[in-house]
Amino acid sequence: MSGKPTFDSAEESNPDKLTVADRTLTTNEAGGVAYEAKTPEFGLYKVIINQLIEDTYYDTVNQTIDKIWDQFDRIADSNPEFVLQLATYARHEEGLRDIPQLLLVLAANDERITQPDNEESSLIRDYTPAIIDRTDEFNSVISYQKRGYGTPIPNGLKKGIEDALHKKYRIVSDNGEDTFRRTFIEGRDDESVSGILATVDEGYVHDEYTASKYSQRDKQVSLHDVLNLVRPKPRSDNRNQLFASITKGELSSGVTEKDHWDVSGNFDPAEVEPLREDRTWESELSQDDDRSEEEKYRARLDDMGLMARIRNLRNMLEAGISGGEIFDYDEYNMDTYDDSENKIFGPESREIVKNHHMFPFRYYQAYKACGNVGVSRSLGRHTNTSFDIGRGSVLDMISEHWLNSAIDVSAENIPDELENTYSVIDLSGSMDREVSNDSSMARAEIGCLFGAILMKRNSDVGVFGDDFANVEMNETARDTTSTLDITERLYSLSDKVGNSTNGWKSIQWAVENNAIYDRFIVFTDEQLWDSTTGGIFSQESSSSLKEQWDEYTNKVNPNAELYVVDLASYGTLSMPEGYHNVHQISGWSDNIIDYIVKSEDSDSIIEMISSIDKNQY
Repeated sequence: MSGKPTFDSAEESNPDKLTVADRTLTTNEAGGVAYEAKTPEFGLYKVIINQLIEDTYYDTVNQTIDKIWDQFDRIADSNPEFVLQLATYARHEEGLRDIPQLLLVLAANDERITQPDNEESSLIRDYTPAIIDRTDEFNSVISYQKRGYGTPIPNGLKKGIEDALHKKYRIVSDNGEDTFRRTFIEGRDDESVSGILATVDEGYVHDEYTASKYSQRDKQVSLHDVLNLVRPKPRSDNRNQLFASITKGELSSGVTEKDHWDVSGNFDPAEVEPLREDRTWESELSQDDDRSEEEKYRARLDDMGLMARIRNLRNMLEAGISGGEIFDYDEYNMDTYDDSENKIFGPESREIVKNHHMFPFRYYQAYKACGNVGVSRSLGRHTNTSFDIGRGSVLDMISEHWLNSAIDVSAENIPDELENTYSVIDLSGSMDREVSNDSSMARAEIGCLFGAILMKRNSDVGVFGDDFANVEMNETARDTTSTLDITERLYSLSDKVGNSTNGWKSIQWAVENNAIYDRFIVFTDEQLWDSTTGGIFSQESSSSLKEQWDEYTNKVNPNAELYVVDLASYGTLSMPEGYHNVHQISGWSDNIIDYIVKSEDSDSIIEMISSIDKNQY
């Protein structure tokens, strides 16, 4: 077995393999008691999902990779295919990049997974085309391979990359009505189409356009390097020409996405509507002509859906398009505009937001990108922090009003199951750290926003640091107060509760008040540091989250559920997996509320990942 790669780490040795008993009890980075997942599958899932390979508050890059290796090492013996299923799931269902490719390379260099391996079939070869989704991910895979293990490239990985380079898609139509997408490997899979289906569109997943766009000549590993190391054999004239262009450095930087065609012979190609052609709003912006960006946006504004408008809001506002034009769903007249009549966010806007099923965080992200909203710092964490809500220099009055209303209305999309929930928000010092190095969003900001969203759905809320505070707000106030105003109020309590992490006090409050809730949702970064006892947690401590949960389930509600949302995904659980209906949610994403509703226990998550078919992507 090749062992753990170093990835330029100073630690060259392969870590000792610990027993499950040794792993179960540990301490977290802040010195508190923590418990690692008992099952290898859930342990690897815990570290991978929504985890970014970058510095966290306590971890360096190499420490994060070490944690991935530790969990990978546990599962490679017992369930090797799960590693590749999880990588496929993380890439396609969670939209993660880098980590899926890292898992693929770890697996390709581990004899426990590569055996038996042969020329025609192996787990590595079979899953590689599913894990490599975007063309630059070929470069990422080879980069991990060279930095972690060197050359030569393992046989299964080489064959898998060659297959992935020959991956094709086909859009087929059922009786000229419903269409759906299939993928297959040229020269390996059955490429025939049922007689009742008509092929409308067909092409390579990785074509000259994507090869030119993601060649990455400025990176340590380019697409040219990939082909030189893998030496793929072309299975068609198209691939022969593409491979030659890449290796000779003859890819054109001006290549555009090709027009697509009907290949079934049933239609006139001139009458077939291309699925990816140059008349979309995205391609409109890339046109090299004399028009301004404002003119290009205006030319295709009617083609842009709600998600596209939200994502491009700042660009459109800066280009000179007003919020009234961007969000003109209710066709109001600014000359007769009356805010009290809800003319900006009227019935049409409400219906669009409700039917789109986006949760409030997407609209908040647009607000944050354009306006002055969120945690602000002047002289550091404890000197002067606040939660600001303002229009800023980009948002105009209409877009500000529309986004604020959309956040409130989209909160109605939160499932009814989350009523009678108690949300608990960590306001300790480390929670003011950004959720990632590429984001200006603070962890406490996320927690407070989610708490406010759930409060709009009649969920009660409390906050903790050194101390704990229950947030009281009657039904009328919840209905009339905006989500952002509630978020601001929650964050302002950080000065009241202090800066440590005594999350157990929230459960203690519920025990003392005999507060019956169906579930508790704790938003934290998992660093349960006890500042009241003068030391770290121990199993015998009378002030741990574990002990207070025992008290609650024994005395108040034995059927209650506890969800711990680890916004940093440090890789350890605050209590044992499956302990008293405790559910660990690793990392953060904007669909976390839906995730909570669907994930009553970890078994359902693992079962879903274990059922992934490599051929479905």
